[in-house]
Amino acid sequence: MIRSAFRRLPILLTGALLAACLRADAGGGSVRLPLDSGQSEVLRVGALEYRGGVVLSSGTSGFGGLSGLAVAPDGGRMWAVTDRGALVTANLAYDRGGLLSEARSIAVRPLIDSDGKPTEGSRSDSEDLTRLPGGDWVAAFERWHRISLYPGGEEGPVGIPTTLRRPPGLREEAPGNAGIEALAALPDGRLFAIEEGREDRAGSHRAWIGGADGWTQATYRGQAPYRPTGATALPNGDVLVLERRASFLGGFGARIVRVPSGALASTVIEGEELARIEQPLEVDNFEGIAAAPADGGGWNVYVVSDDNFWALQRTLLMMFHLPG
Repeated sequence: MIRSAFRRLPILLTGALLAACLRADAGGGSVRLPLDSGQSEVLRVGALEYRGGVVLSSGTSGFGGLSGLAVAPDGGRMWAVTDRGALVTANLAYDRGGLLSEARSIAVRPLIDSDGKPTEGSRSDSEDLTRLPGGDWVAAFERWHRISLYPGGEEGPVGIPTTLRRPPGLREEAPGNAGIEALAALPDGRLFAIEEGREDRAGSHRAWIGGADGWTQATYRGQAPYRPTGATALPNGDVLVLERRASFLGGFGARIVRVPSGALASTVIEGEELARIEQPLEVDNFEGIAAAPADGGGWNVYVVSDDNFWALQRTLLMMFHLPG
């Protein structure tokens, strides 16, 4: 989530963008999205092949602010957490060519806090979502910094969560709106968490690996001005990290970085850039990333944007293919 003057960006948003917002909102559901609205033949960005995307909308109260993403292994369902402590679910559909074409049955319900009540106020800013190998769900929250463990289930994080032991220094030192934004469940059951951190420290971010039994601290090295906003693990232990930049004049941009599993044992963790999503490609405030096996090998990589509950931003869900 971005809480700054950058949220008020009318000079950066074109009439075409606004029209897309209005078309999506009119009926709810989703509207198909090209990678580059000006050149429909553009289908690649870096090492990734574009495999379709949609603009999501819903008249349901609480929809918006999607900040963390998970997708079912068969690609048929998505779960996302929001800046206001809600869970958004949808069924995903594909055309005959396997391109992401629609999101159906979009629903919103509140996340439950450790007291058994819906999250609210400073406790409701959920920023990432991941699923442990055993089926339980884990969500990361900012402002009231914590990591919550929810019982497993196909409906997503339901029931009363357990608050995990905080990574060292998180509560005392993390900026209120720049705590853990990237959270991935590794194949061995450990969690990999990265702090967004302050803008003036972009490129060097505190990171932790561990969970209920304790944490090991490291540094995640990205590339300024991008800051980490999402993460997802592959079965071999590699992690895909989503980084986002935002500026008043430059608008939004994003990087997708692949961190090899072996790098996670280092005190300084860094990876290789797979793709950079910048204008004139379709881009918004990307904050969530997930991966699922692709037919024929490799991975389908999904990214989702946070519209900050602002009418002139969009909720984009885009899918890319990463070769195996």
